[in-house]
Amino acid sequence: MPPDACAAPRVPRLIMSWVTIVWSMVASACLTLAALHLLVWSRRRTAWANLLFAVSAAGTAAYAGCELWMMRAQTPAEYGLALRWAHLPAWVSIVSVVAFARVFLRAG
Repeated sequence: MPPDACAAPRVPRLIMSWVTIVWSMVASACLTLAALHLLVWSRRRTAWANLLFAVSAAGTAAYAGCELWMMRAQTPAEYGLALRWAHLPAWVSIVSVVAFARVFLRAG
């Protein structure tokens, strides 16, 4: 009988890349900020800056997800699809940051 026959079967270890961990942490921090500012806005509906900040943070979290998707793409077609989808959260983030600056600073 071989020496490994009685040993417990080895379970393959699933190793998560540090990039996946960091990007997930960034996205979760953005979503936490978005939830807090959305809660503040829901209590005080005249605080439009909080709503715009929440939208910006949610867009940034979605963009981080698209970036992670692009980093994990196996084919150029998959990368292109992720890049096309990344335009939507980027647009949402840019528009909401501009609107936030206008509302918060009372500019314009």
